[in-house]
Amino acid sequence: GWSGTFASEVSSPYWSEFSSRSMSKDSREGIRAHDQPEEAITTLMLRNIPRRCTVKEFVDELLMYAPLGAFDFVYLPCDPRAPSNMGYAFVNFADTGTASLVAAAMEGELWHVRNTNRRV
Repeated sequence: GWSGTFASEVSSPYWSEFSSRSMSKDSREGIRAHDQPEEAITTLMLRNIPRRCTVKEFVDELLMYAPLGAFDFVYLPCDPRAPSNMGYAFVNFADTGTASLVAAAMEGELWHVRNTNRRV
């Protein structure tokens, strides 16, 4: 099954200002795609998502790192054999700067949903 949603369909009280966060050169290097210039990346693949995490919970987690409107599409595929997701998602951000900031901010952080010890 397909579990996608537009960010404008989900609201959450959880979001933080992220524009003041800085990125080290090493952080920027780590998020580059193969043969893609850094300025072309607006879509991120996030892995290690807790399997029982719902689309709403996932978007709530994203809103801790970026305000509503910073991303316009979320794809969290469902496992067709179980009542869970596949453990990964794709998120498209409005611009490359936001994608870079969110990637750097989330990298290595614990997921807040479902009280898990999994890291992004």
